[in-house]
Amino acid sequence: MAIDDSGDTIATTDLNVYKITDAKPTLLTDDATNIRRLLLSDDKIYAMNEQEELLQVVGSALQQAEFSRHTENTVITSAKIYADNLYILDTESGAIYKHASSATAPFRVGTEWMKNPLLLSGASDLAIDGNIYVTRQDGTIIKLLRGEQQEFVYHELSPRLGESTKIYTTGESNNLYILDGDNQRIVILDKEGSIKDQFTSPVFDDLIALAINPDENAISVLNGHYIYLLAIND
Repeated sequence: MAIDDSGDTIATTDLNVYKITDAKPTLLTDDATNIRRLLLSDDKIYAMNEQEELLQVVGSALQQAEFSRHTENTVITSAKIYADNLYILDTESGAIYKHASSATAPFRVGTEWMKNPLLLSGASDLAIDGNIYVTRQDGTIIKLLRGEQQEFVYHELSPRLGESTKIYTTGESNNLYILDGDNQRIVILDKEGSIKDQFTSPVFDDLIALAINPDENAISVLNGHYIYLLAIND
């Protein structure tokens, strides 16, 4: 799930892509392709299927997009687009690969942005704002810049973040948004590491994705087949 530049929510089920405007869903595609993740780049909508192929929404169809993986990229643990570049986290090889965009293809062949199995083999997700923030299965968060680990002191959470934690941010955001399905909670940290807000609920029994409102006064949370809108405290 993501929110586009117009403020509309783009969401997927296993098979379809929807645009949600004023709580009304519109079907964009119905291609039955077993979608695993959704990626937005400016006005373009991409998706990855279970076969880890990159697809683009064109008209009312999903069409295969040119995407050549790095030769050592074995699995795609997480994928995010930032500044028109695609970043792939691979926990099996312990690496992050960068696919730069070009005029002739959406993303060129991947290059190794960083390889450090000691840090990345236990990673669960990444978010990018120029820095790259990585959540790890041991409940820690690391910060990277130009392929090097940076100091990042943040408020330790109790209980610690779960193994399947997901993390989100944007280049314009002052916050890190953390989806912790193992503990049925959403945590918001500012980028100095302080806790800004925290939401917990027994209804958060199948947390899937999170999207940040352009004004950053709310977030949309996909739990199972329901989307919850949560207001953010100033």
